[in-house]
Amino acid sequence: MANAITSIRLLSIPIFAFFFFSNNSTLNLFAPFIYLLAVLTDIADGYVARKRNEITDFGKEFDPIVDRLFILSVIIFLLLKKMIPLPGALLIIVRDILMITGYKTVSYLRERIEVDVFGKVSTFVIFASLFLIMVKLPYGIHLFWIAIGLSLISGINYTRKGYYVLAKK
Repeated sequence: MANAITSIRLLSIPIFAFFFFSNNSTLNLFAPFIYLLAVLTDIADGYVARKRNEITDFGKEFDPIVDRLFILSVIIFLLLKKMIPLPGALLIIVRDILMITGYKTVSYLRERIEVDVFGKVSTFVIFASLFLIMVKLPYGIHLFWIAIGLSLISGINYTRKGYYVLAKK
């Protein structure tokens, strides 16, 4: 069930894109709600996995990758509509590509780096900032820059952890 919820988040990317890029302003109004539902699946899949004791190796691999793909997609979409600045978008895109590459390298060695509080907080702040920007609420772009800072801090933290894992091998 938890993996199905994660899959729904992955499938939400093209659905979100359809509404976000629609030429129909009424359809555009649905994009932030699709986004919000997708964000809620991120919370739900972890809760369901723990509650139903469905924590699997597949889920541990799949969920973080889907999170990053979802965030990267939305960032690219917002960038295409010039709703966020290119330097900020590039910082998150490069950081996430490096994190995915590092994560896959470490998991290839049959090691795992668990998601920690820094990663969870930075992901939450990114989700919140992108939503605020999407619905054009004040300070969304300020929160976006805070999210970038937190994202870079969590990236440094994960890089440090990955280094120690790789140094053991």
